[in-house]
Amino acid sequence: MIKNVILLSTVALLALGSTQADARERERSGSWSNGKGGSGNATQNIKRERGSVERQTKWQNPRGEGSSDYRRDYNKDDGTMNSRRVTTNAQGQTATTNSTGARTETGYNKSSERTGFNGKTAHSNSDYTKTDNGYDVNRTVTTESGKTMTSNGSVTKTDDGYNKTGSYTTGSGNTGTYYKDAQKTENGRTVNSGLTNQNGKTITENKVMEHKDGAWSRDTTQTGPNGQIRTKSLDGSYTRKSNP
Repeated sequence: MIKNVILLSTVALLALGSTQADARERERSGSWSNGKGGSGNATQNIKRERGSVERQTKWQNPRGEGSSDYRRDYNKDDGTMNSRRVTTNAQGQTATTNSTGARTETGYNKSSERTGFNGKTAHSNSDYTKTDNGYDVNRTVTTESGKTMTSNGSVTKTDDGYNKTGSYTTGSGNTGTYYKDAQKTENGRTVNSGLTNQNGKTITENKVMEHKDGAWSRDTTQTGPNGQIRTKSLDGSYTRKSNP
């Protein structure tokens, strides 16, 4: 549940800076700070053509500079997809993810292989099955150490977002359940999520994200299994540009 705040802030500022323009090329950029002396910035160039999309991202944060190159090719007629992402961290190490996807009679299947910064490889396979108002997803992950984790979930669309519930089994045989509720707001969205392990211990997280007039913010509150509370606040700015 606890994610790297630096990586998340980069994703957040670029997502908030996106636009739905029909331009074939877009550029977006932004910056962030956390009120504790941490700050960073990121830029992203997006190029779309029929059957493909490319995204080149560069960022700078207290750990240094990094980049990510992503390309996805897809065929709407036969429902297939191939993608590749190469990420370079501040130490010059690279991580690569290759994915393939295909439409099935009941939904969609996606398989991925990721080689991490340490050179070790993990695999995942996800089966999506359409339902009346969403989909079910069954996922299997084989970790770098060879252990297998599984999860089974259901996603239901709501008027202003979605609800997700499911269960999981770790590579050590531990089990638990999880939920996630996401809702759109006037200037952003709220996300409430939680995870309960086999011993009944629960971790919850609440996120409030807003963006307006070139500024964005995200406030996160995490409550641990013993009631301990952690808070995080991020804010920043973004710009966006479309090129015909």
